[in-house]
Amino acid sequence: IFAFFEKTGIPAVLNTSFNLHGEPIVANAVDAVDVFLRSSLKHLVIDGYSVEKPQAQPRSADGLVSQVQDLFRHLRVDSP
Repeated sequence: IFAFFEKTGIPAVLNTSFNLHGEPIVANAVDAVDVFLRSSLKHLVIDGYSVEKPQAQPRSADGLVSQVQDLFRHLRVDSP
């Protein structure tokens, strides 16, 4: 922790995992999007590409679907 503090000026390290309770830790972009869509997370950033859930749940999720499709194209990952 001291070495991290010397490099960053932040005297703490937070260790967390990206998964939902009782599920395995996210291992790839498809897992990450799956957890993102089923969780209360509002933002997902992978490889510098950001996806944001709308503030209010729209009648159609077209905007969110489009963002996720763009993310998969950016990462060159086939959509599930």
